[in-house]
Amino acid sequence: MTTSSHDFKSRFSFNSQTQTELKYCTYCDTTIRGRSDKRFCNDACRYAYHNEINKEPFTLVNSINRKLKRNRKILQTLLLKSKSKLEISRDDLLNNGFNFRYFTHINKDKPDRVFQCCYDFGYQILKGTKIVVVQEICEI
Repeated sequence: MTTSSHDFKSRFSFNSQTQTELKYCTYCDTTIRGRSDKRFCNDACRYAYHNEINKEPFTLVNSINRKLKRNRKILQTLLLKSKSKLEISRDDLLNNGFNFRYFTHINKDKPDRVFQCCYDFGYQILKGTKIVVVQEICEI
């Protein structure tokens, strides 16, 4: 069930045979047994309800994390082939699917040496279209 068909307050009804108030699950509308302040019939309904509520804010974060992880994987794969340092063209990185807009942090070890880092791998944009890929500069 979707959260739009439910309000945030638990629904109550009165059972005339047992003279007790019945409560219904906020997510699936089944009868709840147990504590008086219980809102969900089981953990699965509680998880599903909260996942549905929190799904939208994390969509953007998950999208960015996927791009960062893809960039890191590309740098890692290229660097493993050449050991510790690699000089590569910008076009080669782009052809591998690298996205220059996404990096985790910037590391400046000298005034003229600035590295954009994707977690523990980094790159320095040189003059022209050349790029140096390294790992030890961007240790977290």
